[in-house]
Amino acid sequence: MASLRSQAWRRVAQRAFSHLSSSSPLLSSGLQGLPVAVSVSPTQTREQKSERMFWTKGLCAAALAAGAVSVAVGEGNSRTEGRKLGGSPVFSRAFGRCPRIAACAEKRTATDLGDAEEFQRGGLYELAVNGGKDKVLLSRTADGTFYCTGASCSHYSASLSKGVLTAKRTVTCPLHDAEFDLETGKCVNGPALSAIPTYPVEIKDGRVVAQIPDEVPVRARGVYAKEKRGQNTETFVLLGGGAAAATAAETLRAEGFDGRIVMICEESVPPYDRPVLTKNLNAKLDNILLRPLKALQEDLGVQVLLNSRAVGVDLKTKTVRLEGNAPDVKFDKLLLCTGSEARRLTGLPNGTARGIFTVRGKNDLQELSAFLEENKKFNSDPRVAIIGSSFVGVELAAAFHRRGCKNVTVIGQETVPFERVLGSRVGGSIKQLICSKGVRFYPQSKVVGFTSSRDRVTGVELASGEIIQADVVIVGIGSVPATKFLADQSEFALARDGAIVTDPLLRLPANPDVFVAGDIAAYPYVKTGEQIRVEHWAVAMQQGRVAALNMLGHHVPFTQIPFFWSMIFGKGMRFAGWIGSGFDEVIIEGDIDKQQFVAYYVKDDRVTAVCTMGRDPVAVAAVELLEQNLMPSPGELRQGLKNSQDVLAIAKETAATKTVKRLV
Repeated sequence: MASLRSQAWRRVAQRAFSHLSSSSPLLSSGLQGLPVAVSVSPTQTREQKSERMFWTKGLCAAALAAGAVSVAVGEGNSRTEGRKLGGSPVFSRAFGRCPRIAACAEKRTATDLGDAEEFQRGGLYELAVNGGKDKVLLSRTADGTFYCTGASCSHYSASLSKGVLTAKRTVTCPLHDAEFDLETGKCVNGPALSAIPTYPVEIKDGRVVAQIPDEVPVRARGVYAKEKRGQNTETFVLLGGGAAAATAAETLRAEGFDGRIVMICEESVPPYDRPVLTKNLNAKLDNILLRPLKALQEDLGVQVLLNSRAVGVDLKTKTVRLEGNAPDVKFDKLLLCTGSEARRLTGLPNGTARGIFTVRGKNDLQELSAFLEENKKFNSDPRVAIIGSSFVGVELAAAFHRRGCKNVTVIGQETVPFERVLGSRVGGSIKQLICSKGVRFYPQSKVVGFTSSRDRVTGVELASGEIIQADVVIVGIGSVPATKFLADQSEFALARDGAIVTDPLLRLPANPDVFVAGDIAAYPYVKTGEQIRVEHWAVAMQQGRVAALNMLGHHVPFTQIPFFWSMIFGKGMRFAGWIGSGFDEVIIEGDIDKQQFVAYYVKDDRVTAVCTMGRDPVAVAAVELLEQNLMPSPGELRQGLKNSQDVLAIAKETAATKTVKRLV
């Protein structure tokens, strides 16, 4: 990859020089009039230094031609002068260990942010700028370096000052664990795609001064490599149209890959924010697209094949076979990220009657919405029965209630919602919450069939003989990996549940050119070594990033601590960690009956996961402590010697005193 990065930078420099005339004062003066700070490693050879100065001048020329007022270049992993410049702005571009350039391409004003001594190391400060109409975030890391960035998360605009500063020189959103590099602004973990803007910082006479534009955007403009067409161009195929495919495409281009990228989507639209569907029955597709189709095609140069279903993969010929008369797609490297399919109950009596739905994709939601509109002619207040009492079922109960449905019933096999996943005490709190809103809960109930009239569902039949009357039935009983098309291919060695087993780099063990991400990937969990499969949105997005880096030849193991979130009747739930193999004990802190609590999950006398409601950003801080094995002990938590305030304090102290290498 070193040659790829070098070539990419050289092309940028050559293009920059090509736009300047030979008589340009920039060239004749050797760019002496442009403020430039360059960090060169003393270990570099003469050829490397010469190469560095070539593209440095070219990039500086491009920056000035675009209206830059200053340029800063530093070694990608430097901890010296390049770092002290305090981060790069919107148009920054980083290729691993290659240099980073920051150019202020818009009009900016030197803005005094305050006395440097007033800002503590490990601190996050939201500051008003531009006469109070905009805000920025000022962060100070363990080595005293200041970074100025946008103040809001690019995912759903949460205030980053309420999040967590990490020892990895990143800031994490308090709501959904989106993590941003303070220097480049790019999202390096979690559910966001766009970077946050970054602004140059310097210390003048003991004051922190940042170059701030007249308008501070929430999201930074991405800079991507362009496809280079030719006989020797590599083709990377992303088989899937979800979260992992979206971040993989974004990462490949941001890291300088200029080959062909083909994204194969089974649906009629590019990747969208799927978790919204169970939380908002009125969600509009245009509002939840991760990237519009035009942006994928034009900005990222991705060939997007919509309405395309794969029926097989030939590893010998490196070909993806598509359904119908569609031509096969050849690949040099392949990312399998086909997601999962909702479990259905079509095999039960009357299981195919009209009015029985799953909510997994946008087609499901559109069909449900159309049915509800049609049903208004006969019944303005439909009876809704939801089968399943985990995340999908409980979120949909809240969504129907928000829509105005007053007759909602949740049917679960457990004694309380979430019992298998989160335990009886947390589940009991959720039951109390949904029942207080008028939702009926049927515990320990097995569905054996449906009743219908004129092929429309009229009820749900339980093993007890009771029939729950319903005009609309939602089946939310989990999902299965979408890998049936690979079932007859021994090279993929599917697990019992249909998952594809990977190594720590998310590669297929039998073929180093095939990678797996998202709901179909069973990977070794970094904390235990056990092979796990996690069906969480943020995990899929991060696996797309990591898989893309490894497709480019990096050696980046997947080490993320799983994180997910839910919204139930306006109450936010966050969960960090992994308890798929069970837990021995749950230690509760706070008022669980009012959904204001922290639940610590203990396995083998170690806290392995944390669930919170109404206690942001404790779960996000717990991610950092779980990563670094710094969580309080179960004994300390049981006796009240430590609590969630200590979790936050440890995270802050770590950011103020340590620097940890970031893998992604």
